[in-house]
Amino acid sequence: MGSQNHSILQARLAGLLLSDERYTVATKLSLDVQNMSISDWFKEAKNELKPDICLYSTDSDFDFIDTRVEDDILRRTEMPVLAVEILSPTDKIAVIVAKIRAYLKIGVKSCWLVAPDLKTITVYSSDTNTFGMQSVEVVDNNLDIRLPMQKIFATRKNPRKSVMDN
Repeated sequence: MGSQNHSILQARLAGLLLSDERYTVATKLSLDVQNMSISDWFKEAKNELKPDICLYSTDSDFDFIDTRVEDDILRRTEMPVLAVEILSPTDKIAVIVAKIRAYLKIGVKSCWLVAPDLKTITVYSSDTNTFGMQSVEVVDNNLDIRLPMQKIFATRKNPRKSVMDN
């Protein structure tokens, strides 16, 4: 389910990642896993996994397809270097963590788990780190990416008062 916070964070992260010319950003891209046995790690996947955001190196052949020349690709067989999952209010954390394990097993180099309610981003790779609002930036050493936390989780200057503020 794409909640308001989920949608805003997906757009912000994609926008921040777009400025890095080493990578091409895609959202909700279907990754073809039908020939991979990932059911040991993620039982919910049948033929595809669909991260909220993924990144491909500009060295790969991932680029806009001129459909006058060839057909669009419905499921991508080459795995991205980064998969980002953003928690929605109805997501079960155990299911999303299992999905992240599956991404790492099939060759994705780094996975980010974004928790809007906690304002945290956990980077899963060879060394897992969690970054919250007390951190200045989220750092993915595996992909040499640094993004400012304030720009990701920014709110209006005069936000509505929360029931938690009393």
